[in-house]
Amino acid sequence: MRIQLNTAVLLLLASICSGVLAAPARAADGDQYLGVWSGTWAGADGSSGHFQLKLERGGDGKLTGAIAVSQDGGGGSDYNSKLKNAVFAGDKFTAAY
Repeated sequence: MRIQLNTAVLLLLASICSGVLAAPARAADGDQYLGVWSGTWAGADGSSGHFQLKLERGGDGKLTGAIAVSQDGGGGSDYNSKLKNAVFAGDKFTAAY
């Protein structure tokens, strides 16, 4: 009886361990948003334009990216910049460029 119980316990532990090892690794916070995002913007003064935001993970695992902004009608205010820092905390995204 004792041998059967020990065998049952070992089988249970083995199945739990194999399930943990087979479970997929959890994605880093914000990985579901990696890629290229684009849209439009509108200023209070009536100006408007387009933007493109690229988010990716660097070789060190940190969130990185770049932003490109253009103004409709030109005006020389178009610019491109790398993100200095970018962070996802839950459902909030914060970045500086």
